Amino acid sequence: MSMSNNEIISRALWEALQSDILVYEKLPDHKFSRRFKSKMKKMISNYLSPLTKSSEKSIPLKRKITLVFLAIILMLFMMGAALTVYKLWNYYHFEDFSLYSILNIDSSGNFPAELVERYEIGADMSGFTKNVYLDEFFSYCVEYKSLDGTVQINFEQNVKDAIQNMLLNTEDANVMPTEVEINGCRGIFFETRYETMVLIWDVGDYIIYLSSFGVGKNDLFSLAKTVQKVE
Repeated sequence: MSMSNNEIISRALWEALQSDILVYEKLPDHKFSRRFKSKMKKMISNYLSPLTKSSEKSIPLKRKITLVFLAIILMLFMMGAALTVYKLWNYYHFEDFSLYSILNIDSSGNFPAELVERYEIGADMSGFTKNVYLDEFFSYCVEYKSLDGTVQINFEQNVKDAIQNMLLNTEDANVMPTEVEINGCRGIFFETRYETMVLIWDVGDYIIYLSSFGVGKNDLFSLAKTVQKVE
């Protein structure tokens, strides 16, 4: 299971949720029981399950957004304060909320507000179908699928202002975010419990996001090293 549509939509909605989160954080602290949390997790799962089935494409986009929005609000309300807060490198600030994590990337500085330059995977991807699911001034996102459906790769290039706060699926992660280097650039690596491997790194003006399912860690790193600026 690679990055699904509900995860893509939730990331796009994250910026819009910031003002709501600020209001939530002002509320008095409250510790929920395990029974309540278990019910909430089950409710979230029930809301999201229609999005992960083969009939997903038949669900209207408006309903997908509504379901994901509600799921995120429920998770934030349920979990309360972060369990762990620490820094990865000097400008990757990581907060672990158990069900999910937030990666805060410091975007202070004179960085482009739009994709003036473009990056792409330099490896031969002719054995994959290509689906560009977002092509805007702030973000370029591509999904590659092998012809037999066993491998899926997602590539993104984002301006820094667009992803200052990234929502990561780290619940029961096989590998929690750790520091890595890609072609001399700093970044992080983690693996979800669904065996989706994710690399996020800073190429200077932009942030690159590369995830894969059905590809080993070494192969993912080798693929990441081929990512280059389009001349």
